[in-house]
Amino acid sequence: MPDHLPDLIDPVSFADKSRTVVGELDFSRLDKLSDLVVDNSGRVRFELRFGKSGRIAGATGTLDAVMNLQCQRCLGELPWHVQADINVGFVKSVDEASLLPENVEPVMMDAEGHVSLVDVVQDEMLLAIPVVPRHEDCGSGVAAAKPKPETDRPNPFAVLNQFKNNTTFKE
Repeated sequence: MPDHLPDLIDPVSFADKSRTVVGELDFSRLDKLSDLVVDNSGRVRFELRFGKSGRIAGATGTLDAVMNLQCQRCLGELPWHVQADINVGFVKSVDEASLLPENVEPVMMDAEGHVSLVDVVQDEMLLAIPVVPRHEDCGSGVAAAKPKPETDRPNPFAVLNQFKNNTTFKE
């Protein structure tokens, strides 16, 4: 594994050469995730295999990481294992993106035909985490917040029922 990963890559050139990029990125480099993680001390491992489908350059691969998210119920730390498959197509326009198959995520190249490797990885991480992260069995969840029903309390409508049965009307 290389010590230094390139910041910008030419995905078309990588696809022409059928290159594979394997690496790890520190969470501290993933600025789009900084608001979602409790701490940015982790790392994401990824592998991207570049190739072409027709004229469109693309990449398939995997990513693997454990992130510490914040539970939205109890606000505690929530370790979240992200293991996702990557299937992206590199495009220059929205029109090209609309031609991609449904299972391929479009990645827009800049004017020079480059993409940020960090952006590709962190965008796929964003797609792999839940919208509302929470523990499956959280102590402060909805079930814990429900009050227990009181069985000894009299029914307030019982008094009205007695009124109805005992009252006589005179005309």
